[in-house]
Amino acid sequence: MGKLAWKDGDSRKKASKRSKSGKATKKDKGNPENSQQRRNMALTIDFGRYVSILKELEQLAEEEVRSVDSQVIYILKKYFDGH
Repeated sequence: MGKLAWKDGDSRKKASKRSKSGKATKKDKGNPENSQQRRNMALTIDFGRYVSILKELEQLAEEEVRSVDSQVIYILKKYFDGH
């Protein structure tokens, strides 16, 4: 316990179309779903110094019948939707 990691995206999805030069097209830049980089992004959070926060997060996830990963996404989405 003490670390949380998840991977965003599905490697089975097809890569977005890119220009012949290999650079992202305007369509890629405007839509995060089309960005290969964003689909393969992973985040690791080290809760080593914040064990109490991880325990609270796990409790919230259990109450909401979510995985801890999904609870983090939910909290972040709720925060950003409010700002």
